[in-house]
Amino acid sequence: MNTPGRLSTRSRRMNFSAVMVVLVMAAVAVFASLYNGASQSANPQNNPATIMQVPPSSGGGTNTGSAGDERPVPTAPAELRHAQQLVGSAAPDVSFTNIQTGEVTRLLASPGTPMLLTIWDTKCSPCHSLAASMQQAYSKYKGNVEFVSVSFGPRDDSAGVKAFVDQNGYGWTFLHAANAASIPYSVEAVPVAYFIGGDGIIHAAQVGGMDAQMLVGNLDSLLKAPK
Repeated sequence: MNTPGRLSTRSRRMNFSAVMVVLVMAAVAVFASLYNGASQSANPQNNPATIMQVPPSSGGGTNTGSAGDERPVPTAPAELRHAQQLVGSAAPDVSFTNIQTGEVTRLLASPGTPMLLTIWDTKCSPCHSLAASMQQAYSKYKGNVEFVSVSFGPRDDSAGVKAFVDQNGYGWTFLHAANAASIPYSVEAVPVAYFIGGDGIIHAAQVGGMDAQMLVGNLDSLLKAPK
């Protein structure tokens, strides 16, 4: 026969055991969470793609575009949605300074010819990757597609852009705008690419880097579009 004292002692032991089980389970959960976070940081392939976000202040901001400005973005960021809102509309025409000649040049200087327009930054590593892909595509599509890249201040100046372009041997047209606000396209993040048909309509938009295969696929589709 159990006495009340013995029941009370047994209950306390059971309660203590239950508390210990809960504490051990919580500790295991915390450790697993920390381990997974460390693994994702160590393996960049598990992290979202990176682009350079353009600060909204003063249409391009005073940010110099250091490595610290690159931050993870979702798979379908607002920047991409805003750029894609221009798809199906007429491409805005505007004039900027040609960094090679120093002359003011119209963006849509070759009406009737499809165009790949990119807006970029020399301090943005995804922009460097896109430029390398464009270099491969340029040799294939030269004469059939206009390649135009637009940089902007104060993140860049035309002299610095020219030095970068010359160093890498890029041969397409490079224009420079005073600031992001003077570019009549969505420039919330760079690089951003617009595929403009010979009909003057924006057929596609892409924010972030593109490899050569993705770039070629978009350009082939652009050439098949009605003019």
